[in-house]
Amino acid sequence: MKRIVFILLIVLFMPFSHLWADSKRWNGTMDISWYDETKDSFEISSAEALAGLIDLVDAGNDFRNKTIVLIDNIILNENVLDENGVLNSHNLKSWTPIGVWYNEDKNRFFAGTFNGNGHIIKGLYIISEKISLGLFAYIGQGGIVKNLGIEDSYCSSIEGNQVMGMICGYNEGVIQHCYNRGTIVDDIAKCSVGSICGLNENGTIENCYNEGLITGNIAGGICGGNALGTVYQCNNTGKVVGNCFIGGICGDLYEGVIRLCNNAAEIVGIGEYNNVGGICGNGNGLIRDCYNVNVITGSTAGGICGMNGIIGCIENCENQGFINNGQNGGNDIGGICGCNRGTITYSQNVNVVRAIGEYVSVGGICGCNIGGIIKNCYNEEEVSGIEVSSIGGICGYSPDGMISNCYNVGILSGTAHDLGGVCGYSPNGTISNCYNVGTLNGTARDLGGVCGYSPNGTISNCY
Repeated sequence: MKRIVFILLIVLFMPFSHLWADSKRWNGTMDISWYDETKDSFEISSAEALAGLIDLVDAGNDFRNKTIVLIDNIILNENVLDENGVLNSHNLKSWTPIGVWYNEDKNRFFAGTFNGNGHIIKGLYIISEKISLGLFAYIGQGGIVKNLGIEDSYCSSIEGNQVMGMICGYNEGVIQHCYNRGTIVDDIAKCSVGSICGLNENGTIENCYNEGLITGNIAGGICGGNALGTVYQCNNTGKVVGNCFIGGICGDLYEGVIRLCNNAAEIVGIGEYNNVGGICGNGNGLIRDCYNVNVITGSTAGGICGMNGIIGCIENCENQGFINNGQNGGNDIGGICGCNRGTITYSQNVNVVRAIGEYVSVGGICGCNIGGIIKNCYNEEEVSGIEVSSIGGICGYSPDGMISNCYNVGILSGTAHDLGGVCGYSPNGTISNCYNVGTLNGTARDLGGVCGYSPNGTISNCY
């Protein structure tokens, strides 16, 4: 298999202004004097004028075919976060998100163009019972928000089933060239949380990045959920922590696309049951041309995706980070994917994969492959387990899956029921055109150079 050389993704942004000398702190009022319904273009230079947009959209003005340009940096609050990204406890003015989503009586969305023009909004502070939280609650179809940075900001949940992101809670439009350096916290662990967007449904997020701390039930470095949407050329360097679906880019992917994205931050699942991935926690869509370079920890964990579902497809991806299940046991741990029910192609793992626990399956590409397809993949680093169920250079447990055109050169070590150079356990699966040259240092009940245990499976053209 031809080695894919990954080049660090460079996201191009307009230069962001850091000059704050003339910026004034928000006085808490709304100014709509700048708006003239006969005009199509507007300039905003004050926090009060920005807050006026709340009132205008709430009144039913969606700004379709109109453009708003930010011509100065905006300070809503000062010193919102301490040096560790933790909320400072002092009097702050709360921001009301622009628009309303998921309200049977009144949905209000922004469908115009908001051009940050390379400027920054500081001090966004949101604690609200609204379903959708962010600078914007709802970016509708046709809406564009671009060239905007959010810094020294904080957003937190007080209700269940909220969607939270610094740019917007719910997106059906386009978000381009934006970033977050704030903190988002799901205190009740029942929300969909992302630095840029809480839920991206049929929308597009491109050339965005996150450097802030994200915690949530469904949590992603860029977006919490991505349903039928596209996330393109985004990267994350902020720690993401959650208890359900947790990913460096997206928490939960459903029939959407993630392309040319990378994660360089630690991603952590807490509790006994979670799906954690460097790119996506739970994947039922296309993940292509992505990579991870940091530590991933979870009960079902992979360098790219925690769980790759039946309609999930991982293509041309690489993991360079250490993958493990911590000290609490778990389910399935793999270099690319924890558990695969879909397709993984042309992908590789180049860092250590390690797991602990009686019922855990661990593999260089995926821990568990249930009815899935793994082809044209390879592992070149150590795969190890302590008292686990199965260990494999490509896959630990593949009861009825297919593995083809794959190879392992990494050391396999530890103690397991079943250990194999390509697959540990494959009673009814298919393994073809694969090979292992990695050293088998482990101890197992069933041990094999290609497969540890395969009584009724098919193995062909392998060594």
